[in-house]
Amino acid sequence: MNDQDISDRIAAYALNTLSAEERAEVEALLARSTEAQALLRSYEAMFGGLGTLTPQRSAPQGAAERFRARLAAEAAPLPRPKRAQPFPVWIALAAALLIIAVGLMVLLSPQTDDIVVILGDPNAVRVELMPQGAATGTIRFVALPNTNQGVLLADLPTPAADQQYQLWFITAEGIRSGGVLEGDQPLRVSVPDPSMSYTLGITLEPRGGSQQPTSTPIFIGTLPRLQG
Repeated sequence: MNDQDISDRIAAYALNTLSAEERAEVEALLARSTEAQALLRSYEAMFGGLGTLTPQRSAPQGAAERFRARLAAEAAPLPRPKRAQPFPVWIALAAALLIIAVGLMVLLSPQTDDIVVILGDPNAVRVELMPQGAATGTIRFVALPNTNQGVLLADLPTPAADQQYQLWFITAEGIRSGGVLEGDQPLRVSVPDPSMSYTLGITLEPRGGSQQPTSTPIFIGTLPRLQG
């Protein structure tokens, strides 16, 4: 599977629209890939939060029955989808069912949309940050070429309650903060200057972050120029 296939399949997994065989394949991928796990969490947050974005309303009387009858009528003559491209159809059907459940269509947050787009782009630059010393965990930075858009994916030990992990963009000219991590949620990041290359560093800082690093980086990676 390419990156888009993986993204589609994980989305379908989050919507519970896969066959037993396809679910087993996705679960095997999730067991070995922290990036896949982070993408699944993004989809679960995106789909699971739909019902909280709008007022609760009841569907019109008989709407669910009419919708199921329509689906049955339209789906009956269709052949079984090929494995290479089942997901757009299944995602559309699952999304329609979800709309019926909450009573109306809702808008997804732009922040979550951006993260999904960046992680699913096959041309994205992917940088693994390497642990230093006794540090444990995994971190990957994913960025779009010719833009300043990036996402930091992290699977790290839970810090103390008064501490947070913080991302830094480091050059010979100075150090810029890329933001602090909230638990294991993907961090949406703006690269300061996409025409420059950076050393990426992760430090453990007081909760809320610091203006400049107060400790030695525990993860380091190199982000090449995204533009020019």
